[in-house]
Amino acid sequence: EIFMVWPEEYFTYPGPRTREVLPLARMRPGISPQQANAAMGALSARLRAEVPRYEREQLRFQAHTLRENLTEGTRPILFVLTGGVLFLLLLVCANLASLMLVRGRVRSREDAVRATVGCGQPRLMGHRFAESLLLVLGGGVIGIGLAWAAIRLFEVLAPRTVPLLDQVGMNAQVLMAGLGVAFVLVLLFGLIPALQAGRLNLVGILNSDTRGASGRGRQKLMNTLVVCELALSMVLLTGAAVMVRTLGEMTAVDFGFDGEQVLTFDLMIYAEEFRTQEGRAAVHAELEERLEALPGVEAVARTYMPPLAGKTWSAVYGWDPESVERGSERADLNVSTKDYFDVLGTRLLAGRFFTQAEMTDSTESIIVDEKLANIAWPDEDPVGKRLSWRLTGEGVVVGVVAHMLMRDFGIESTEIIHMPEGRFYPGRAGSFVVRSATPPETLEPLIRRVLLSIHPTLVPYNVTKLSDRVNLSLAPTRFVVFLMGSFAAIAVIVAVTGLFGVISYA
Repeated sequence: EIFMVWPEEYFTYPGPRTREVLPLARMRPGISPQQANAAMGALSARLRAEVPRYEREQLRFQAHTLRENLTEGTRPILFVLTGGVLFLLLLVCANLASLMLVRGRVRSREDAVRATVGCGQPRLMGHRFAESLLLVLGGGVIGIGLAWAAIRLFEVLAPRTVPLLDQVGMNAQVLMAGLGVAFVLVLLFGLIPALQAGRLNLVGILNSDTRGASGRGRQKLMNTLVVCELALSMVLLTGAAVMVRTLGEMTAVDFGFDGEQVLTFDLMIYAEEFRTQEGRAAVHAELEERLEALPGVEAVARTYMPPLAGKTWSAVYGWDPESVERGSERADLNVSTKDYFDVLGTRLLAGRFFTQAEMTDSTESIIVDEKLANIAWPDEDPVGKRLSWRLTGEGVVVGVVAHMLMRDFGIESTEIIHMPEGRFYPGRAGSFVVRSATPPETLEPLIRRVLLSIHPTLVPYNVTKLSDRVNLSLAPTRFVVFLMGSFAAIAVIVAVTGLFGVISYA
């Protein structure tokens, strides 16, 4: 357990507070997550009945396994990848089946010669079984080697944000299942011609062309297999083209802001004189003034919740008594200074931005994003409407801005209510966002020097280019698209190889 002790005034601001407690506990053997959740639900219900404040605050307990928590964002991706692997497996099996059938048909003359000299069907089947076994073993060894190499390549190429990456490896059950499918497939389609050997027209086959053609029925089978291979190849080529197009569109995702020339950082304050509200407000104001004077800096602002920083502060909201009572809508709450939207390049869709007066006086003015506006007032002008939410009361909408993705790409995006810092205590917006005309990374040493000149204990942390956060957020999804594109490319190669083989035999 880690305890952080701060003076009480550090967290004092008007209105009630919310607390999220995230303890870790090990369940007793035999207890399922469902049982744990039921017990937690009963406990929270009893506490709400005993303490009126808990009922007003809608106290709730939820239990999740740590594995679920770690893999929540990647579980759907794993299902997609599993589907891609299974599709590739089915494709390989279909190609192999086609080639085995065609090869068996072409070798019918060979079977006829063996049958003529007294080779019975059991020996024919034994011969084909031995060939199939060698094919499975050889292909299995090569496949295991390729799988091992692919996993090593996966670990190198995968983004570091993939959870449990160090545990990725070859699973024995999956490996045996794959080998079992290959063995059954090769055995089945390799023995079918041998099973048919007893019903062959030996005289007709031996008198036929030496290349193995045996009439209209065989040619029809050949044509059918060629057509199927061609159709499957076209489907795969289309899928590969879709993957390439998806990858291109993902690079143009609209996050609701322009992070190319923006640097973000938080401020670590140790000095006792800066821990009060007035002290933090003073150091923030001086730092903003100094940063704006740096060469290349175009604008500076502060916010409580920078985009993609992992911070969350949310509340249930409503736009009329019915929606408030229902309490089904939840939005992220953010506090910022006047130039915040200008620094991020966020588009204003209706109304106006905050004014300087709203930064210093308590105000009801709020700005909502287009997602919230479309939910609350789909066919009306949101400007001038009132919105209420738990924790801090209500506000009047003065503007509507483009929706910004505050969480990682692929995680469900939440509506946002923007509030000016004047609604709370000075210094509430403690994260800096700086737009620069020069490369943002060149600002970091200048920022450190400015902080040292103000006070030697002031230290910036989480210094990050906003564009790097965007790339990090997109990295897992881009990687999945890359893998799916690789699967599509391999599938096309397999289909073309199978098509070549079938046509060659035909």
